Amino acid sequence: MKEQNIPILHEKVAIAQLTSKFVLDLMSNNMLASSGALNQGLRHRMLQAIKVIPNATKLVAYHTENKRAIGFLVLEENTDWLYSIKYVFVDPKYRKMGLGTRLVTYAMILAKEKGAKKVNLNVYLTHTKTIDLYRKLGFREIGPTLLGQGFLSASRPLRMIKRATLGMGHLTKLTLIKKGRLIKLQTNSKKNRKTLFRIYHRCMDQKWMDFFEINTNNLINGSRHVWQPPFFRDVLINDLGNSFALIFSQPFFQKATVELYSTSDAIIPSILEELLKILANRGISFTQITVFNPSDTVSLNWFKERGMRTFHFIGMGRTL
Repeated sequence: MKEQNIPILHEKVAIAQLTSKFVLDLMSNNMLASSGALNQGLRHRMLQAIKVIPNATKLVAYHTENKRAIGFLVLEENTDWLYSIKYVFVDPKYRKMGLGTRLVTYAMILAKEKGAKKVNLNVYLTHTKTIDLYRKLGFREIGPTLLGQGFLSASRPLRMIKRATLGMGHLTKLTLIKKGRLIKLQTNSKKNRKTLFRIYHRCMDQKWMDFFEINTNNLINGSRHVWQPPFFRDVLINDLGNSFALIFSQPFFQKATVELYSTSDAIIPSILEELLKILANRGISFTQITVFNPSDTVSLNWFKERGMRTFHFIGMGRTL
């Protein structure tokens, strides 16, 4: 199946690849300008080529009569068997016409053609109608996540220089030192990977583990529903052995992505405080922290108290 000019509703609406003209159409809605979904250019393609960011297919629903983009969707390759659907958007003037359904359906067909056996997406927990729509398309709930993102006021510029030249200590033994209650765990040991997997198993629902096919070896690559770069990864485990964090960062960038897993909601705030200190000392200025399977509002309140934006999602997935 070709990726361009595929009718998705009737003769006036087709699917096309994203172009600069379509970007202007979509940005005029003031909906996607800051999402990162429309990022284009040589730098973007270079980062994809060296696997710093994932390969992504950006699609628009194109109104052939009005000559403008009225819908948008991104299909990202997480692994050779798992693809993610993101940034689904339809112009408010053209909603309730089945466009969103057709876009997602086409994305699933395209993912299967590319070799995927599963697709997943995240939906805001409060968007019950959207959740019902995806259920009708064959998606099932996998588990909740809480994302907090924001700038770190305590980040130190001098640390950024050290991080760029020494790789955040990865070329030294500095990162082996215990800092607070979080200890760096070396994952080249089979025993340590099993220890990490036991904690993960206690933190996460079995259906999450089954869908993402998590095992002792691939766990350290991240949640697998959020694409992670392959370098500069830290695994930090707390001294109680009931929580751990994965820190992913890129060289020469002042931002990091963190995944936090815990069997106890009560200790999450103290772990988050320690994580912020670690990131600030590394020169990180902006971070995204995802708390997996949160069961109460403790984490939510912690993010809000620090002025960080929060997004509560339900993960959904489908086998193709």
